[in-house]
Amino acid sequence: MNELQAKQIAEALSGETWQSGGGIWLVLLRQGNSKLVVISDEIITDE
Repeated sequence: MNELQAKQIAEALSGETWQSGGGIWLVLLRQGNSKLVVISDEIITDE
């Protein structure tokens, strides 16, 4: 996704954006239980 899309998604989900290099933008959602949800235009994962 591009920067604008990432910012819009992050705002809607109360998350934050992160640019991982090479023009790849991610949305990060921090969970209260020390989990991190990462959203890209291809995958959603939690760590």
